[in-house]
Amino acid sequence: MKIAVRQINTIIGDLDGNAEKIRAGYRLAKEAGADLAVFPELSLVGYPPMDLVEKRAFREATTRKARELAAETDSTGLIFGAFDEDDDDVGTNVFNAAFFCFDGAVRGIQHKTLIPNYDVFDEVRYYESAKSADVCHFKGKAIGVSVCEDIWNDKDYWKRRLYPNDPVDQQIKKGADILINISASPYSHGKRVERRDMLATVTRDNKTPLAYA
Repeated sequence: MKIAVRQINTIIGDLDGNAEKIRAGYRLAKEAGADLAVFPELSLVGYPPMDLVEKRAFREATTRKARELAAETDSTGLIFGAFDEDDDDVGTNVFNAAFFCFDGAVRGIQHKTLIPNYDVFDEVRYYESAKSADVCHFKGKAIGVSVCEDIWNDKDYWKRRLYPNDPVDQQIKKGADILINISASPYSHGKRVERRDMLATVTRDNKTPLAYA
């Protein structure tokens, strides 16, 4: 499977501008013969959206724009980050999510499981945790899509983990052939090396290829 990883600079709150960057990147991926185009975490809304998450009108506009993008897909897959919601009676009902689209519709949505609340992160204030970590079937492959922090809890890399569960490990146990992680990871000195080493541990130990945006 040929995967195009589309790194883009988003603007917080600019749904139209961010959507156009996703469209342009998707077109370039198709022209290059890619089977799948992957964009970063919350790429439709910009990162970090902070209190925009709490504005219902903005969330509803995000949902409409996400469906528009999905409707424009063909057999080439598209993965991007946006909000998703449910309507139960507990929590914020808002999720940081990866949308998996192809053939004109949203075919899968994976919510972020591990919600960070340290250093520069304040996501617990806005988002709920995923109820499960699943795989999406696409072109004969089972693909495990995760969102940023979800891949930062590998038991073979960390001496002390921040969370009791590992959503990526759950996807591997469910038969994931390919791992895809979409991130909006803030810069800090030395983090590129640490990220590479951590991701290399995940892929080497599980013998599973990974695409990281």
